[in-house]
Amino acid sequence: MEPSILNCPRCGTAHHFAHEALNLSVCTCGALLRRNSGKLEPLPNSAISKPVEPLQPGSTGSWEGRSFTLSGRVRCQLEGSVFNYWALLFDDGELALLGEGYGLYVLLRPKGAVDIDSGELDHLKIGRDQTVNGVEYTATARDSCERWEAEGVAWLPLARQSFRSFVLSAAGGGELWLFEWARNEVQSFDAVWVNASDLHFVNTRPSLLGEAVSMPCPSCNKTVTLQGLPYAQSGACAHCGKHFRRNDRGTITKGDSNGEYSLPDLPLGSKGRVFGADYEIVGFAVKEEQNAYHARWREYVLWNEWEGYAFLSEFDGHWIFLRERGEGPAIRQPAPDTLVFDKEPYQKYNRYHYKVVFAQGSFPYDIDDVESTEVYEYISPPEMWSCEIDKRACFAWYHGQHIAGRELSKAFAHNGYLPPKQGVGAVEPRAFIAPGKIALVAAGGIVFLLLLHLLLTWPSRDHVLLDENLAFDNRDTVSLSRNDIYLDRDQANVEVEVWSPVTNSWVEVSTSLIDKRSGQEYGLEQGVEYYEGYDGGESWSEGSRHESGYLTAVPSGNYLLQLQVQREPMLARTDSARVRVTYDVPMMRNFWLSLLTLLGWPLVTYLRVRSSERSRWYNSPFTPFNYDEES
Repeated sequence: MEPSILNCPRCGTAHHFAHEALNLSVCTCGALLRRNSGKLEPLPNSAISKPVEPLQPGSTGSWEGRSFTLSGRVRCQLEGSVFNYWALLFDDGELALLGEGYGLYVLLRPKGAVDIDSGELDHLKIGRDQTVNGVEYTATARDSCERWEAEGVAWLPLARQSFRSFVLSAAGGGELWLFEWARNEVQSFDAVWVNASDLHFVNTRPSLLGEAVSMPCPSCNKTVTLQGLPYAQSGACAHCGKHFRRNDRGTITKGDSNGEYSLPDLPLGSKGRVFGADYEIVGFAVKEEQNAYHARWREYVLWNEWEGYAFLSEFDGHWIFLRERGEGPAIRQPAPDTLVFDKEPYQKYNRYHYKVVFAQGSFPYDIDDVESTEVYEYISPPEMWSCEIDKRACFAWYHGQHIAGRELSKAFAHNGYLPPKQGVGAVEPRAFIAPGKIALVAAGGIVFLLLLHLLLTWPSRDHVLLDENLAFDNRDTVSLSRNDIYLDRDQANVEVEVWSPVTNSWVEVSTSLIDKRSGQEYGLEQGVEYYEGYDGGESWSEGSRHESGYLTAVPSGNYLLQLQVQREPMLARTDSARVRVTYDVPMMRNFWLSLLTLLGWPLVTYLRVRSSERSRWYNSPFTPFNYDEES
């Protein structure tokens, strides 16, 4: 075991290493030292001279009830981005890495040896399957760190000048990160994406907006500022439109120029609170799809010290708030038509390449190097996932949410012009309910209605009070009464059923229930009629020889039941009629009426949603609608 306290070979300052794996330390004399074989040796890499991030060596926090301390970090210059790896030491002695940058936080815990070597990593294809230690993954990202600098006491195994990283996503969830510290020196880490609020940081740096570099524009010589270094990768002069980029050595070089001029509706420098975080607008761009549509949209770059970058995208007056997410969906190439994330299905809405036709301010990407980026958009209003696949074939996922223009005007205290809405936005929530959810709600309603019907009718007894066949003989009217009819429920129905073999005739039954105590009478007229014949050589018929009716909500008590049965006085006489009176009968009629009413809602909702969805998908190359046939 190496000693935990070693002295700087240049100035003699003592350096304490709280864990045996920690191997880098920045000295007060400015030297970056590596612990190796019980001594410290200087490295050519730089120490971070002007740290601007809120996290710092000595920041503490907790995760899932476990306290930790950040002892230091390595800040890596990747291709087109910057990312930090903090040494995170739990109080119980476990050492992990905290990947952090652009508002993304991922906890990386050492997993152990893997059955994959550098040769296999050389041929690893993004979007394809890769088996590691018997588990199948999909490769979603790869990066190469060619230059790094350090702060505090950090952990970088082997501490070589460069290393590679790979991200593999499991189909069932979870990620495996592989670091190739040197050829055939591959280490795996379990990855858990977290939010800054999950880590409960304290002892952080004061609020900063990153480093701002001001310089004369090489085109117009006016002062321009690149805000948010080192995370900002490019910018554009607000005076002449000249573009600037930051290369992997940190040097600012000039790029292309704006081909046209566009004025942002939300001014740069505006500050506002969006979805619970305070942001400043630091960039504005107009982008154009490189396809047959050449659709243009406007995009604002927002910055928050903890949440990182966010984007406001506006098209035809419809606004979407987007943030990069590390734990995006895992998809294979070619991109599927549907993806599911957190059990929510998203439909492919768009696919395109794009270019920047106007830019102003600062950007976390190179605005002159985007035309090779392919974008896939999946929607489930009011949300979406946007997947950007860059020239390295790496996936970057952005989660989007609809936000109303009036909310942005209020958030940024903007009283000026905002574009009016046209049509239905891609994730505008208007009238949107997924058809599957409509069917699910309707099915749930039917089950609830059936259970309610069973609950209400379960105690029904179907008690027959009277069942008589009545012969008319030579009379057209027959009367019948029953005394001492006792009804014992607080309120219940009474069904009267009538049968009669009528042909081209009718029979009618008048029923009365008379409360003996109060004299209250409950009456019902119920008849049957049936007609048939021939018309134009074809037979026809109408009516029925059996009908039923109900007396509802009859209170308990002693009743007199009176019946009067009348037939039509004619030659084609009906000889008889059967009458049955039943107490406390389950009424299916109410169930069927309720069911029809219930089914009306999903039908109307589906038609309304379909109309809105036809408008939403009109500009999509993946529309499920055929507008020629339906117009």
